[in-house]
Amino acid sequence: MSRLKIAALVVGVGLIAATAAGGIGAAVATALVTQLYSRQVQSEDFERIAVESELLGETRDLRVRVPVGYDADPEARYPVLLVLDGGSHDGHTAHVAEVLFRLGLGKQVIVVGVTNGVAGRSGDFTPPGDAYGPTVGRADRFLQFLDTEAMPAIDRRFRTNSSWMLAGNSLGALFVTYSLLQRPELFDARFAFSPSWWVGDQALVPELERFLVEHPDVESYFYTSLGSRESRQMGEAFDAGTSVLTQRAPVGLRWHADRTAGADHGTNAVLSTPVALRGYWEGVRGE
Repeated sequence: MSRLKIAALVVGVGLIAATAAGGIGAAVATALVTQLYSRQVQSEDFERIAVESELLGETRDLRVRVPVGYDADPEARYPVLLVLDGGSHDGHTAHVAEVLFRLGLGKQVIVVGVTNGVAGRSGDFTPPGDAYGPTVGRADRFLQFLDTEAMPAIDRRFRTNSSWMLAGNSLGALFVTYSLLQRPELFDARFAFSPSWWVGDQALVPELERFLVEHPDVESYFYTSLGSRESRQMGEAFDAGTSVLTQRAPVGLRWHADRTAGADHGTNAVLSTPVALRGYWEGVRGE
């Protein structure tokens, strides 16, 4: 993890802790985060699982990091957070989850990084259909892969509970949003950082509106954010999507959108991850 990302994470978690009701102070939080993030993420922190996918026609690696104390309590079961672009975003996500737990601001979680495959990010994360441009998207197959191959593989190998979350950045966040429209019940929470809702002339935005109108009983958590220093194209699409959420989101869809001050496309996910997780855990406190 770069020094820039470490600094961004320190600031983000410190701000959360400072504003949490009855929580720990920002100075203590910053000191703890600095200690925890003083080293880079090591490959041995993750266990690799190879999933032979018939749907995708390839072997896809999953990078799994279990919470501290996992082996000490063989009866404990944990929620699972799937992180797209495994190897890029799963490391800082796992550390954020650990920090929030140590601060008393979150729960322990199994973090699973889903690595990219031969189709690349555009292939896996872009929805099918001519509206999305010349790239042949296979997000439908990738979503089915998660549901019927990847998630069962994690279930068989680790002590999971019934709670699943999904996080993605950029095109990954486009896919996170697509998963809500296609399979709202599959994940309890979704985190869409710097979503590429601009793809296909913002083709997903009207689909989001139609979904919200036609599914007034949907229940889930949806967090999205955009850095204040990201492109105009990203900003216009983000405004269009959040406007739809403001106008159409039913009561059961607990959602939040942020403009992350000082963040660009490369740092927004790092800054936003603690905010997203904190917001979700607040809603499930006591469960």
